[in-house]
Amino acid sequence: MQSWDPLKNDRMTKIICVVVCCAIAAYFLAAFLQSCNRQVDTVKVVRTVSNESAQINGMVVRSELVLDTDRPYLSVTASSGEAVAAGSQIALAVDSQEELDRLSEIQQIDADIENLETYVSSARNTTFAQGYTNRTQSAIRQMASAVARGETLKAEEAASTLQSLLLGTSSKEEAETKIAELTAQRNSLQEESTISGSAVTAPAAGFFTTDLDGYEYLTPDRLENLTAAGLQALLAAEPQKDSRAYGKIVTEFTWYFTALLGESDAARLAEGDSIELEFSRYYTGTVKARVQSISAVENGQCAVIFALKDALSETISMRSSSAEIVFSTVEGLQVPLRAVHVGEDGKSFVYCLTSGRVEKKNVQILLQQEDYAILEEQEDSDGLREGDEVIVRGSNLEDGKVIES
Repeated sequence: MQSWDPLKNDRMTKIICVVVCCAIAAYFLAAFLQSCNRQVDTVKVVRTVSNESAQINGMVVRSELVLDTDRPYLSVTASSGEAVAAGSQIALAVDSQEELDRLSEIQQIDADIENLETYVSSARNTTFAQGYTNRTQSAIRQMASAVARGETLKAEEAASTLQSLLLGTSSKEEAETKIAELTAQRNSLQEESTISGSAVTAPAAGFFTTDLDGYEYLTPDRLENLTAAGLQALLAAEPQKDSRAYGKIVTEFTWYFTALLGESDAARLAEGDSIELEFSRYYTGTVKARVQSISAVENGQCAVIFALKDALSETISMRSSSAEIVFSTVEGLQVPLRAVHVGEDGKSFVYCLTSGRVEKKNVQILLQQEDYAILEEQEDSDGLREGDEVIVRGSNLEDGKVIES
């Protein structure tokens, strides 16, 4: 029998390692040579939108009427964010906790029936699946957003909606069966006990909500002649909560967002300007705003007041918030900056690879950043278009040059 030689096996292992390393090195050398042999490297032109913006922090101020009551058992019937008319019912005052619990149970059943009826109605058209998916996703987003902001009531409402949407109905027929069951359950509850209560009505028209933060006393008149120091004081103000309050009505459609801006950012604005604000934590998309006033500079900062009329119901729970102020929006074609050249006449151009030939195209730069540029899309047939291949590496390039593949 041949004996095992540790020295011989060690040499064999080393030889195998050397062979493997040489093979890897040869592979990378071949890839490098192939790269060197390529005459040009190209990148596809893409369409893009770029916002020139700044992040700011501030607070919302609205005309808000706080609603309070001495009745211990109150069931709110209006939804948060709902538009209510003066004199319309927003709550029901009952006489006992038992009645309040029974009423809450009936209200939940009614909400489940309403969602299921929407489900059945949507199932009759071709957009049913997408519509149902959108409502479910919206409920999930609302619940996640409310939880992130610590808004318990909003989270409970969104969770209730989501629960209704996910009752387990996989078909229109199942939904109709569930509606019949819930209707019978509601009728049974109503027959078992009569709920006697008095309606609580809205004292004014506006948007109702149960979200109270104690800053309802900060009304728009507090913004008159606002300075940077005055805004800092408002931002540091303490809430004043009323234990008897159960909701509020926003009585004016115009609401305000006031924030501290650096001197350079504030200098880009003028009173009366129309701009866009983005409250990504509370609202999807941008909200149009008008610059109401800009204070004098104090310690490099200005207090800027923005007046808004849109998205009031969607942002009704917002108070202190960050926002992105969009100074300008640039839309065009994005290319790597190294693809852009400047001719002797000072005009900018790029080289494109078109059907194996180099094609020179004059361009207009809309926005230049550190590593890319946004160019104007041209209507000319020979102008730069989305999907064109711009050359980012090549030597001795000139218009009409043939590039071998």
